[in-house]
Amino acid sequence: MPYVPSEKTPPKNGIEKYEDRVKIDEVVKLVARDLAEKITDNFSLVTEYVEAFSYIGMTLEQLQSREEPEIMSDYPTSYLALATTIFDVARKYKYDGAFLGELNYAITRLIQELPKEMVRKEKWTSELRYWGYSMTVGAVVKVANRFTNSPDSVDIAIGGVFTDIKDEMKVVVNEAYEHAQIKKSGHCYDGPYYSRVMDVVNDKGILIGTIKVNLERSTETLDIDVLPVKLIAK
Repeated sequence: MPYVPSEKTPPKNGIEKYEDRVKIDEVVKLVARDLAEKITDNFSLVTEYVEAFSYIGMTLEQLQSREEPEIMSDYPTSYLALATTIFDVARKYKYDGAFLGELNYAITRLIQELPKEMVRKEKWTSELRYWGYSMTVGAVVKVANRFTNSPDSVDIAIGGVFTDIKDEMKVVVNEAYEHAQIKKSGHCYDGPYYSRVMDVVNDKGILIGTIKVNLERSTETLDIDVLPVKLIAK
C-alpha cells in the first residue's frame, strides 16, 4: 500500500490537514453502490470490475495528458468522479505520478467496499469467498495487462499500479483468509517444504491472530495444520 496521507498524518508544507482518504472514500462508496447495481450474477463481477477499472485508468491517462476527460454515457458518473478526485487530490504534491498512489488506495478501498455493499443489498451472504477473491484478482490482472501491453495506452504506470494491487491483496487478504481456512479444514501442502500456522496470543491467552512458520517436511509437523506452540505477544 503506498503512502496516502490521512487525517492522522502530521501536516506540513502549509497543509493544515490531509484529507486525501476522506475525499477519495466518499466517491469510492458511490462507485461501489453503482457497481453493486450493475452486477447481475457472480461471474459479472469480473466484467464490471474490468469496465470500471479501465475507465478510471483511461480517464487518468487523459488528465495526465491534459486532455478533456471523455464522458461515456454507458458508465455511471461516479467512475469519472473517482478518477477526477484521485487526480485533483494529488495535485498539491506537485510531482509527476503523485496520483498513482492515490489510484492504488482508491482501488484497494473499492474492492473491499463493493463486497460490503453486496452484503448490504443481500446479493451476497459473505464479503469474502474464494471465488470472489479469484475473480477480483482476475479482473485486476486483466486491467494491468491492458494498460501495460496496449499500444494505445499512455506509459504512466497505470498497469504497474494494478499489478501492485494484486500483489498486496495476496499478502494482506488472501494469506489471512487461507490461515482461517487451514484452521477450519486442514492444510493441503505436504511437499519437501511447506508452511504451518501458529497462533499468536496475548499474555492472558486470548487469541490475537496467526502467523505463518516455514518448515522442512518432518514426521512431527506433516499431519499438523496448526502447530501446538503459541507465540505470546508482549
